[in-house]
Amino acid sequence: MNDAAEQMLGILRTNYPNHPVLDKNGQFDERYSYGDDEERSWISIITFGLFDKRDPPGFDTRHIYNPMYKDAKRPNNS
Repeated sequence: MNDAAEQMLGILRTNYPNHPVLDKNGQFDERYSYGDDEERSWISIITFGLFDKRDPPGFDTRHIYNPMYKDAKRPNNS
């Protein structure tokens, strides 16, 4: 899977070089991974996240890539 991950990362770098998941060197920023940084409940584990879901790491990139949102007000966390 590492080859596929690198291929997808290359596509992201080519098409969206300023995407928030890329650091200044074009490498994936680990803050946006789905690692087990937070402890999951047993309900979440046995139901594969169906119950007790964690929110995915996210960001709103519409203001970067969509001209309609460039001048729109957005929350402070983006």
